[in-house]
Amino acid sequence: MRMEKQENLFGKTSGTICSRVREKEELVRRIEMSIQCLAQYPESYFEGEERNGFYIEPMMKRAWAAQIEVLLEVQKVCEKNEIQYFAEYGTMLGAIRHKGFIPWDDDLDICMRREDYMKFISVVERDLPKEFAVLNIHTEPTFTDLLTRVVNSRSILLDEEHLEKYHGCPYAVGIDVFPVDYLPRDTEEADVQLKLLDIVLHTAQLYGLEDADLEEVGKMTNQIAQLCGVKWDDKKPMQYQLYCLAERLCAMYEKDDADNMGMPVKILCGKNYIYSKQAYDSAVMMPFETIQIPVPVGYDEILKAKYGEYMIPHIRKDGHAYPFYKEQRELLRQYLKVNGISGERFYITE
Repeated sequence: MRMEKQENLFGKTSGTICSRVREKEELVRRIEMSIQCLAQYPESYFEGEERNGFYIEPMMKRAWAAQIEVLLEVQKVCEKNEIQYFAEYGTMLGAIRHKGFIPWDDDLDICMRREDYMKFISVVERDLPKEFAVLNIHTEPTFTDLLTRVVNSRSILLDEEHLEKYHGCPYAVGIDVFPVDYLPRDTEEADVQLKLLDIVLHTAQLYGLEDADLEEVGKMTNQIAQLCGVKWDDKKPMQYQLYCLAERLCAMYEKDDADNMGMPVKILCGKNYIYSKQAYDSAVMMPFETIQIPVPVGYDEILKAKYGEYMIPHIRKDGHAYPFYKEQRELLRQYLKVNGISGERFYITE
């Protein structure tokens, strides 16, 4: 009996010690992450330079640094709410191949498994700095992408506090957050999912056209309601409800239902971006400019599916207008000219 008490006491003590060890390990991990999150740059970092035969202008360097600041705020939200994120698209490729931004890339993308993404969009507005904006179908009536965009402002800002925090970049900058979904094992189910998604997205887009035949579009929405077993809410915009339905269609399957993961919207667009679900089981930290960022443990599988021989650089700027702040720069140029302010600090000349 005495021995049993001793064993129980030892077990309790052992559990307490193990718990304290785990707490200390977690504290050390968070301290290390905090150190990684100190995005500090020597002034020489912001000089124009050539990487892989491509010239990066000084303001692009400042925009890169500003985007990293946005990422670090998003990372705080993820840590607070136990959400795992991963570098995505060119950001993942940049981390692996360049240890930073791809020289000709101007944006920053991350992704999350669907369950983490849904948690993220439920807490992100609450936990981000007040001046930030969160853009997705639930927050912006005109937003039509099935992703979330986090931006540090909605306009150009010239106050010194903002410029200091964002390394001299006056432009609104942000990052895109993509959900990665579980894909059905059965090919017939996958076909049905994609066909329904195609119909729903097409109909949603029609609601955004000024010359759309509303009577015909109304018939399509009724057919969708029958096919998907949904009821429309007369008090909510139909386009919004369709995008919400599209989001639910993407999220139809859970981890136990799937062997693979991907983005149904991209697959619908002809991108064969399908990967084993094990590729997103965990993250590995990789250098990225002056910080460390998480990439999926299966990054090799993912990057090969997207880019083939991904370690061979090819200069590309065909994704969108480069640089992303081109229109903002022209607005700033006009403002400075009208107000007789020098644009030298923003690399703007007449």
